[in-house]
Amino acid sequence: MVLVLWVLVLLTVMAASFSQSMRRETEIVRNAKNRSEAGSVAEAGIYYAMIMQQQTDQLNRWRDDGTIYEFRFANSRVRVQIFDESGKFDINKIKDSQLIKVVESVGLSYEEAANLVDVILDWRDPDDFKRINGAEESEYRQEDRSYGPRNKAFQSIEELQLVLGVNAELYAKLKPLITVYTGNQQIDPMKAPKSVLMTLPDINEDIVDVYLQQRTESALNKQPPPPFPAGEDGQQLVDGSQNDLGETEGTYSIRSEALLPGDRGAAVSAVVKFNGENDNPLVFLEFEKRFGGDDSLFNESLVVGADVLPDEIEKSL
Repeated sequence: MVLVLWVLVLLTVMAASFSQSMRRETEIVRNAKNRSEAGSVAEAGIYYAMIMQQQTDQLNRWRDDGTIYEFRFANSRVRVQIFDESGKFDINKIKDSQLIKVVESVGLSYEEAANLVDVILDWRDPDDFKRINGAEESEYRQEDRSYGPRNKAFQSIEELQLVLGVNAELYAKLKPLITVYTGNQQIDPMKAPKSVLMTLPDINEDIVDVYLQQRTESALNKQPPPPFPAGEDGQQLVDGSQNDLGETEGTYSIRSEALLPGDRGAAVSAVVKFNGENDNPLVFLEFEKRFGGDDSLFNESLVVGADVLPDEIEKSL
């Protein structure tokens, strides 16, 4: 009798363990399916943004200044944000003094920022001569690095993580401010996010906030974006080499988020270059999927759109 009871107990434990394992595996499969579905919808948002950003009608063209657009697709809400890379500082061309301001803006003191800029410039310049607070190969070896500075232009923003003094936290703060894709020494403030505008000379937060409000209102009313106010010294902040609105070439950061029924969501970000070639009109330079995060576009209140996609476009996506 005792033996039978022990067998029953053992079988009960095995059954419970098997049931729990099956529930766990079912949940894993369900989560994978939800992520795949949400990721696919978010990815469709990237392609739709490309279509809308290249519209010939400027009033219908999606803005590349960070305006958030919403549309409905596949029983889901999708929000998309586009930034022209010309609204960021090119780390290979930016002036030393401006780069210090950029680094200062993410929380470093002037002295810390100036020292780090010397290290960054030693990484990108073609020589082996160490700046006062810079770093050449010997300094990297002292820090047990198996490499020295590239002594060439940055090929990607991710390369900045290899520079002495740049940790993961600092890199995450600098990444939204810089690019390697424009080749311009200046930025176009009409395309720049607030974090970039705040680093400009003779500009304060009140000026920036008023301008961003005007820029958003112009998008909501389908009006041309307002010009950015010049600094107190009248400094021209727009690089004359920037493409005008009628051209189709350019490099853009596009972020797309999908929100499916049941609060299932996913986000996709990409850097896309339009090169104007008929057989190969665009090239993906970066692409990343992610899930979750506190900086969701769905937390923003000022949104343009909330339209349903035309049937012919929905089928193509």
